[in-house]
Amino acid sequence: DSTIICDTEYDDYHPTVAGDSSDRFFAAFEVTIDETDYHPDFWYSLDGGTTWDEAGYFAETLGAEYPDADSNEHGFYATFGESINYPGRLCLVDASDLSNIVGYMWHLGSAGINDFRYPGISCFTHPNDDWNWGGQAFIAYHGHQGNNVDGCAYIFYSTSETIGAVEWMMSGGDVIGNCVHADFAIDEVTIKSYAVYDQEVNPDLIVRKDNFMTHNFISAYGVGDGTNVMNPSIEANNDIVIIVADSGGDVVCFYSSNGFSSAQQSTVEE
Repeated sequence: DSTIICDTEYDDYHPTVAGDSSDRFFAAFEVTIDETDYHPDFWYSLDGGTTWDEAGYFAETLGAEYPDADSNEHGFYATFGESINYPGRLCLVDASDLSNIVGYMWHLGSAGINDFRYPGISCFTHPNDDWNWGGQAFIAYHGHQGNNVDGCAYIFYSTSETIGAVEWMMSGGDVIGNCVHADFAIDEVTIKSYAVYDQEVNPDLIVRKDNFMTHNFISAYGVGDGTNVMNPSIEANNDIVIIVADSGGDVVCFYSSNGFSSAQQSTVEE
């Protein structure tokens, strides 16, 4: 069976959905009223997806694309790409109260970081800090400290209720660029986080592993099959890490049972 969440006059794009253990769902997608200007719209269901109500949207998000959502024990959270009118702002939607969603912005443009795109969000329940919703991975322009690198691979996480920290990938002292898509997962058992990125000029995926409880970088890996692996999606649980991506028209899977110290590859569908 299927249910129409939002029946609009024009096409809607790039849907994402998150669920929790109480049969609630939170969805986001891009909508328009004139087929010209788009913005992310947020909806929720309290009955397992049978009926849906609009949670709202933010006027500041005009032109923002590719929303992503996740949940923890406190509720739902979402993010999306950069808006037209607020460049250099990284955004978070706090939907812990579905009747009153709240948006936050971190102004990273002043540090030379902007053009945020293709974000991935992952949430977990911190044992001590209710404000710690989780983290994001995303692609952006890196102009910090005189650099001029597009397609930089970033992660972002909160360090307090109002402050966050951003880190980027480097190799041999140089900022890694030419990345296209990102995804992010937090292993709620080991509290390790994994960010994955694809690249235009490198056939392999880049996988970054961090200790999310202390926000310390652990290691980075390259994984691929000799073709240009793109559009990765990642999940992690108790040191089992799975990445699926497309590769030359096939869907491939990279599987690890040791926290991505090593990985095996299989083909999901040819």
